[in-house]
Amino acid sequence: MRANLADTGLSAGFYAVYRIALEVGFAVACGALAAGIFWRRSDERMALFVALLLVLLGTTFWNTIGALALYNPVSTA
Repeated sequence: MRANLADTGLSAGFYAVYRIALEVGFAVACGALAAGIFWRRSDERMALFVALLLVLLGTTFWNTIGALALYNPVSTA
C-alpha cells in the first residue's frame, strides 16, 4: 500500500486524514438524514426503522481506524 501511495505522490499521513474525513463525512450525512426522517415522520414505524438503520450504517459501516492501526502500528517503546 505504501508503494502505491508513493507512486501516486501521496503520503501515508494524507491518506489517513482523507480516509478519516471520508468516514466522518459519511457518518454525519447518515445522521443528518436520519434526523430529518425522524423529525418529519416520527409517528410512522417504518420511518423510525429506516432512521435507526441509517444511524447504524453511519456508525458501523467502515472500520478505517482498525485498518490504519493494522497497516501502521504505533510502537510504545
